[in-house]
Amino acid sequence: MVLHPEPNEFVLVGWKAAVSLESPLADWPALKNLQVEAGRWNGERWVPSSEPVYYNAPHDDKAVWVHLFQDPMVVRVFTK
Repeated sequence: MVLHPEPNEFVLVGWKAAVSLESPLADWPALKNLQVEAGRWNGERWVPSSEPVYYNAPHDDKAVWVHLFQDPMVVRVFTK
């Protein structure tokens, strides 16, 4: 499941998937400020975890690819 709560933010919930986010976030200069982190919501506050998140943003693809593996994860993709 992909949520898009803000113009510069996506929240992914799932497992065993590769998610392609075609967004201006994948274009330069926004790409240099891209943040991708696993975590959880605690009330209205995002709490990042130390879990690694595997992602890539091929220059010619104009998308950010996030890879979710065996364990369910919540991943936040955003720019600061």
